[in-house]
Amino acid sequence: MVCGILTFNFPKMRFFRHKCRHSIYNPDMGENHMHDARSVANYLIDKAIDDGRPFTPLQVIKLTYYCHAWMMAMHDKKLIEQPIEAWQYGPVIGDVYRGLRDWGGELIEEHSPIDTDDAKFDPDSDEKDTIDRIYDHYGRFDGIRLSALTHQKGSPWDTTWRGKSWWEKLRKTTYIKNDDIKNYYRKIGRRNKMEQSQRGE
Repeated sequence: MVCGILTFNFPKMRFFRHKCRHSIYNPDMGENHMHDARSVANYLIDKAIDDGRPFTPLQVIKLTYYCHAWMMAMHDKKLIEQPIEAWQYGPVIGDVYRGLRDWGGELIEEHSPIDTDDAKFDPDSDEKDTIDRIYDHYGRFDGIRLSALTHQKGSPWDTTWRGKSWWEKLRKTTYIKNDDIKNYYRKIGRRNKMEQSQRGE
C-alpha cells in the first residue's frame, strides 16, 4: 500500500514517509525482519567515533530507542527485536545496557564494542535513513537531555511506569508496548506536520 509523502518535524526534524509497512511485537501487527538492537547501537557508536564526537552509554541507549520509536511511527515497521523495558530513569533496551555497562559514564571510543547475534548489520534504505536522521538530530543532545525527553508526561514510559506496582518496578520487568510507542510518536509527527502547514512550510 503506497501512501503520500508525509513530512513531519520533531522538533524541526523532517522525515519523509514513502510507504506504509507493518511491524510486530503485538499480536495484531504483521511480521517483518528485525535487527539486534546491539547492532543498531554499534552503528551509532561507530558513526559518532568517525565524526569525532563519541557518545556515552546513556546517549547510545536512548538513541537506539528513538531509532526504534520513529521507525515504527514513520514506517509502521519494528526496527529491533528486543523489547523496550521501563526502568526508573526511562526506557531501556536491556541487551544494549548490559553491553555497555563497563563503560560507565565515559565516552565510548572503541568501534563496535558490543557483541551481537547479527552476522552483519545490513539495514534497508528506510531503516538507514531513519537511523541517520535520528543520529543527526538527537545526537547533539547529551544523555540527560535525551532521557528527559522520554520522561515527558503522557509518554510511553510515563504511562507505563506510573501505572505499575512497586513490586513490578523493583523487578525491572515492566515492558513498554510497541503500539504505545508507535502511536505516541506518530501523534507527535502529525501535530508537527499540522504546525508546519499552519506556518506555510
